[in-house]
Amino acid sequence: MLSVTRVDYGLLDSNTMEYARRGLGQVIRELREAHTPKLTQEQLGRKAGYRAGAGVSMSRIENGVTRPGPRRLEGIATALGLTVQELETRSAQRSPQPQPEPDSPSEPAVRGAGSDSSHTAAAGGVRPEESTKDQMRRIQGDFNRRHTLAVRKGREFNAVHDRARDDFFLDLVRTASTITGLPNPPHESAPSAVTPQNGGSLSPSAEAALRRQVAARGIAVALASGAGPAAADHEPDPESAYSAVVAAALLTPAPAEAAHNDAEREPTARATRALLGGGFATGRTGILAGTVLLTGFLASAASPLLAAGTLAWLARRSRRQNDQLRMELDRAEAGLAATERGFDAVMDVLTRATETLGYIAVHASHAQQRWHAHLPESPIHWSDLSQDQQRQYEVFVEVAGRQVLVDSINMTELLAADGEQQARLLHVADDILTIAKQDVELLV
Repeated sequence: MLSVTRVDYGLLDSNTMEYARRGLGQVIRELREAHTPKLTQEQLGRKAGYRAGAGVSMSRIENGVTRPGPRRLEGIATALGLTVQELETRSAQRSPQPQPEPDSPSEPAVRGAGSDSSHTAAAGGVRPEESTKDQMRRIQGDFNRRHTLAVRKGREFNAVHDRARDDFFLDLVRTASTITGLPNPPHESAPSAVTPQNGGSLSPSAEAALRRQVAARGIAVALASGAGPAAADHEPDPESAYSAVVAAALLTPAPAEAAHNDAEREPTARATRALLGGGFATGRTGILAGTVLLTGFLASAASPLLAAGTLAWLARRSRRQNDQLRMELDRAEAGLAATERGFDAVMDVLTRATETLGYIAVHASHAQQRWHAHLPESPIHWSDLSQDQQRQYEVFVEVAGRQVLVDSINMTELLAADGEQQARLLHVADDILTIAKQDVELLV
């Protein structure tokens, strides 16, 4: 029977934790390179469940900078053909023991007050302990890399969001305001697959599917009733106009809907609340609001340790202060590792949302311009349009619904969540982005 060595990392000091991380990273690198076929860090990271920055995440693990969380560790072990216990056993056998503290009887070296601790490499080739300054610089580098990536991804998303909003969505709203007699969509019952049973909650996939239905139907109703264009006319800027149209779309019932029973309306009401919860009720769309929080989210985690002047203070700290700082740095590093999955997931959401909205901004807006150029002269009635022109309008309404669907992903909630709640939110976001991409590329 395999003997399993379990390590309680919550009870280890910083030196032992560092050696354990190095041992795990070394084993993972050797197994990855020995795998047939040989895996790159990016490939192994993807197999383990990382998305954006998978290769970077694996590089940090293999270099002993961080330890993966339980789910990612299980994914890595599975990709390498091992169980978690087998992987941990190999890493525990590989991990060298830390050198004794300088003030222990077996270590005659003396550490001067205010200086960084350092250990002479053992005959076995163990790398000297990382100094406090180096650890702080490394952690600050991790925060800076995350911050830089978040700002870049946020700016990229904001740019395509604005283009899709101005060149496609609001242009469709303006065109719809010039056409009378636009039809309301026929009532569609919520599919049985997305109806919760016995008062239960929807599955993530079912919730995404129902949100798609509610968003597209809401846009069609708002344009047909004139509520959408009217809402946009009273707003001072494009983002406010966009949010007002979406709010009108989700809050304006179709004429026939009052006749349907409460049991059938409840799933739709939940989906509507979820869409509104993305940020439209506050004048900011869900992902757009979330990108604003990314910088603050990262800075708040780093500020206690990385405030201006901290590195200068290191030169005159006492032994007690050094030990305290080490503990704080270890906590900060643990925090980085704990939030890595959420951060990578948020970056992945931003990347995929940017791709879909970019497709709408380019291809859907061009298709709409061609359609608009061949419309009859005003005043226009729905019956004046050819069947092909009517069908094109219906396609644009569907695309607008997908745009709203993507924009409504609640990034604020996603950033704040953890555990099972975060996993569910990520599942819903993943399904939304998959649905939207497939539909938009099929429709346009």
